[in-house]
Amino acid sequence: MILVVGGTGTVGRLVLESIAAADFETRALVRDLEKARALKLATVEFAQGDLANPASLAPALDGIEKIVLISSFSQDMVRLQTNLVEAAARAPSRPHIIKLSGVGADPEAPTTMGRWHG
Repeated sequence: MILVVGGTGTVGRLVLESIAAADFETRALVRDLEKARALKLATVEFAQGDLANPASLAPALDGIEKIVLISSFSQDMVRLQTNLVEAAARAPSRPHIIKLSGVGADPEAPTTMGRWHG
């Protein structure tokens, strides 16, 4: 099963729809279940959780083999994504993480956004 993090956002919604349309078992980690259900993706399972609350991530990771990480750009992005990486490392399935990043992502990038994504 694939977990999509950020699946209700502009880019994430398209990624979520594409993965689900390809007949992969798909779950989306969402903060707002009502917003997620409004997407009307009958084959997608929704798990409520928040990257800011590490304890909420374990149930969403149950049985997950791959994670597609698409999170918004913010000052606490690194902390939030680290919460997910650490939760995934503790999960029995040890899922593989695919992170959608941005142009210029590099720890040594001249821009803050590039360094955060790097």
